[in-house]
Amino acid sequence: MTEFAYSIAFKNNYVDRKVLAVFFVIFAFLLLVLIPELWWLHLTLCYLGYRHALFTCTKIMPKEGDITLIEKDIWFKLASEAKHSEGTISYGKVFASLLIVEVRCESGEKVRLAFMASAMGSDAWSHLSRIALQAK
Repeated sequence: MTEFAYSIAFKNNYVDRKVLAVFFVIFAFLLLVLIPELWWLHLTLCYLGYRHALFTCTKIMPKEGDITLIEKDIWFKLASEAKHSEGTISYGKVFASLLIVEVRCESGEKVRLAFMASAMGSDAWSHLSRIALQAK
């Protein structure tokens, strides 16, 4: 039986900073309501948390590239200027319009990647999400 490879091109794969900012502003407000005496600590920790979350998200999100999938083997290959990964998908999780995929390379290394739904077409997004979620 012949296996078919599915190719997905994506671009403008950027994290939505507004979502992160709103989360940490709401979190800071709740902490201020609960313990107002430590307002300076809450604001500092929320700002540092926002910066760390933004750094982590931009680190695992390739800006543009091509993905090749083989559905039967849950095989994944990413070809972009910044990152090249090839292996099987070991984990996939969808958070609203963000898909986080963990790829186990042949060398045993685990690579975590994130993709936004707005970076690719709706058919490609649903296909990639379905394959990644089946990897569990």
